[in-house]
Amino acid sequence: MNQASNMHDFVIKTDAANKAGYEATLEGDRAKSAAVASGAGMNGSTAGLRLAEQSRQTALSISNAKDQRQGAQANYVMQGKANQLEFNKQRMNPMTTFLDVATSGLKNYSAFQ
Repeated sequence: MNQASNMHDFVIKTDAANKAGYEATLEGDRAKSAAVASGAGMNGSTAGLRLAEQSRQTALSISNAKDQRQGAQANYVMQGKANQLEFNKQRMNPMTTFLDVATSGLKNYSAFQ
């Protein structure tokens, strides 16, 4: 059950990061095409600066989305390891069980003499 919840969380976070990256790409393309299509104020040196700034913002948004996706993957892996360790800790060790049975028998043996 924990693993299913972990997988669900991973899928949700990864999809959100992918959507954010795609949205950033579309927003950058939309802003560039709107500026070029309108042509307003695009005759001076500021036109290139505006397009460069939009490209920088787009790249930054895409980078943030990639970081979110990598973070989701790291959380998924580490939560899976934590679940496995918890499962291993709860599982009984055969040697410990044998020694518990053997020593409890010895303790009871002395009580009946």
